Amino acid sequence: LSKSFGADLGAEMCRLDAPAGLSSNTLRLLFRLHYLEAEADVVTTDVQNSNNSAALHALQELREKVTVEEWHLLESSCGLLDVASWQSLRGCVAAGRHTDCTLQLDGGVNQPAHLAVIGGVDDGHYFEASSRWPGNDKKLPLPAGCSHEAFQSMLRARYGANTVDMETILEARHFAELVDWRDVARCCEVQLQAALANQALDGDSLLAALSHAEGNDSYPAHLRAAALAAAVRQWSKVTETAASALSPGRCHELAALHRIRNRDGHVCGSLEEYLLAAADDLTEWED
Repeated sequence: LSKSFGADLGAEMCRLDAPAGLSSNTLRLLFRLHYLEAEADVVTTDVQNSNNSAALHALQELREKVTVEEWHLLESSCGLLDVASWQSLRGCVAAGRHTDCTLQLDGGVNQPAHLAVIGGVDDGHYFEASSRWPGNDKKLPLPAGCSHEAFQSMLRARYGANTVDMETILEARHFAELVDWRDVARCCEVQLQAALANQALDGDSLLAALSHAEGNDSYPAHLRAAALAAAVRQWSKVTETAASALSPGRCHELAALHRIRNRDGHVCGSLEEYLLAAADDLTEWED
């Protein structure tokens, strides 16, 4: 950015002189490319990222979105957009370089960050709006209740990690949804659905996933169904601890659904659903 637009990155604020004709959205997408990094590209011993496949893929998408005229303007300002020559994102983050805001957690924990990443282009509206509050000095508070461990897992995913910590995945998904980090929420959902399908959760985690799904109206329907199906299939894992998290009626219902699944091979969301299916079968049989 310093070479392309003459920016003084050492200053607290700087002005970028971009060519007339470049839209603000195109420039913002270009800036965001510098913050992208795939897990496979992480280099710990070199400040240069020789692959940078995440930025390369996003650059190809940008090339398809902009007009030919805008692309020529970008090249005239930046020259050849060589993503391999850009600094490693992990190196910059670890060194705390070029951060322009601070995220504030409960307990007085402060995390330097980059507004272009946490705010995003199509999401991240929570922090985007927070940064415009009068007198905030770019100190942006997170919603109350987010643990440091869950936040660090969310932040790593926002900066390009492909997975989140399974120990805090439900909390991370919840707060990612609150701050409008849709990519992080999707990352949590994909990882959680895979863990449910592969029976990779222990009893306590499986019960927590079920309770979280059934107690959250905004939970995706496919993930709620996956949590229920996993609990019904593996009811023996959660039998001992279910009484402390679910009502007695729901426990009896899930136990009955587990027996039905073992006998008939079908997984139903409730006894009512099972009875309706059975009524349809009986009607068809009687006809």
